[in-house]
Amino acid sequence: MEELLTGESSSIEYKQEVPGNSEKYLKTIIAFANGNGGQMVFGIEDKTCKVVGIPQDQVFMTADRITNAIADACQPVVDFEIKYKTIEEKTIIIVKVFPGARRPYYLKSKGYVKYSVM
Repeated sequence: MEELLTGESSSIEYKQEVPGNSEKYLKTIIAFANGNGGQMVFGIEDKTCKVVGIPQDQVFMTADRITNAIADACQPVVDFEIKYKTIEEKTIIIVKVFPGARRPYYLKSKGYVKYSVM
């Protein structure tokens, strides 16, 4: 767990909140699937590593929105899991993306475009 808070890297990406435009994070999800996997953590400021959390009454709805965006927009289907962690009484959402077995992965709407992390 501590490695989640050490800063962004080629396998960890922070988002303070879930962007309205899911393409902003789906490109990173695809890059993780096309590479060695990784974790996208929602509820942490990327520059400061400060835990801001996802509003408690929106955690499960937000996780569903992320799940649906990944399932609907990525081709082939990305292998991932969602976990929840509470830090300092704030809940974060962790999307763990596994290295893909059916590469290349891409956004259905864009066709195949290579995305990389950082």
